[in-house]
Amino acid sequence: MHTQFQELESEWLRALQNDDSETLDRLLDFAFVCTSWSSDGSLLLKDEYLREVKRVRFKDCGVNPIDVQPIGRFAIVRCQLSCEYFAGDRTWTVEMLLTDIWVNRGGCWKALNRDLTPISGRPGVPTLGTDCKEPAREA
Repeated sequence: MHTQFQELESEWLRALQNDDSETLDRLLDFAFVCTSWSSDGSLLLKDEYLREVKRVRFKDCGVNPIDVQPIGRFAIVRCQLSCEYFAGDRTWTVEMLLTDIWVNRGGCWKALNRDLTPISGRPGVPTLGTDCKEPAREA
């Protein structure tokens, strides 16, 4: 099961990098909710998430599943994500821990929930709001 979710998480990341809306739409459940990577903890529904990720260009990203916990029709997948991305005219390198909850609907795994947590103490971790304002700068 670990390999299956490694493939799903990698497919999701490739879709982000390649601006592949069709694959993202297929992977995300109709009830998908993402806890924003901004410090205010905003929630993004599927359509909002899809709009938000189009505003950012992803490059040189990698995902490493740490743990997969199956629970009936659900699976909790914890990963470490490292990524370089462009927002506006700035380039950022981030490292985050993510927790995805997947649901099996009709034999297909769909991402139901994503929670992103910046790894604290790492330089270059921006605060990026849901409106894509300029990331906070370190003092």
